[in-house]
Amino acid sequence: MSTTFGLPNAIVKVQLPLASSDPNPLPLIYDKEMAHPVQQPINSKTLAALNGDVKGYFQATFDGDVWIIGKRLPDQLWRQDAMK
Repeated sequence: MSTTFGLPNAIVKVQLPLASSDPNPLPLIYDKEMAHPVQQPINSKTLAALNGDVKGYFQATFDGDVWIIGKRLPDQLWRQDAMK
């Protein structure tokens, strides 16, 4: 069971698709543990916060089967942390 369920200060990565045959591809959103990876639409506020970046980290709450995205956070070092 993930520790992020229902926590308003979970951190997620929002990753926009780099390539897709789908005319409207959905971003992938997931927490560090990959406990709740979800492809879902993002709102214009989240897209604006990405500011042209293909990925960004955000505060979020997992609500049932979707992430509720909050404010953007500084980039995280998830990959490096996993290598320790």
